[in-house]
Amino acid sequence: MDHPNYDGLVWFVDEVLPLIERALRWETRLTVAGYIAPHVTLARFQDHPRVTLRGPAADFRPLYNTHRVAIAPARFAAGIPYKVHEAAAMGLPTVATGLLSRQLGWPDGEGLSAAEATDPAGFARRVIALYQDSQHWTRQRDLALAHVAADLDPGRFAAQVAALAGRARPEVEARVVLTPAPGHLNTSPPAEIPLAGADETSKFLSIT
Repeated sequence: MDHPNYDGLVWFVDEVLPLIERALRWETRLTVAGYIAPHVTLARFQDHPRVTLRGPAADFRPLYNTHRVAIAPARFAAGIPYKVHEAAAMGLPTVATGLLSRQLGWPDGEGLSAAEATDPAGFARRVIALYQDSQHWTRQRDLALAHVAADLDPGRFAAQVAALAGRARPEVEARVVLTPAPGHLNTSPPAEIPLAGADETSKFLSIT
């Protein structure tokens, strides 16, 4: 199956999750949530003892608030990895592939933990580090929030669109404010992002 999210999920479950389980043992839990395209089946994961399939959700804030690490294991993709922006805006640090790190322009260790898809052990180490080291977790969360505020500023976005269109455009008024729910570790201030269309791909939330 050539869907990038499905490919990334298979790679993560087969190559990375066993390495995480060796370190975290019974604490290891991967939650898969979000839209599932009609031609995609997750049947191969439904009996996995460390995987929970949640499917679509009207509100992802409870999931963000009850998980400690988000993962973005895409090995091929195009466009802006919006799921990483969303997790960051909700105050949840992400471990992603080097591909997504380069697409975002967020270096490894600077608001994003990133490892190449050819390095499952490196990916696992970054998940484990975020799970176990609260100071590292907090620093990554704060840097990611700063990235979101800078990269998705509505004024900057409007100016870039106007420049591409070759004409002046008034300030964008529509905004969405993503606020981490109270409790757990996600005690960060809200981050504003431009209003965008619905995300139609699965989110992978790792390690409850």
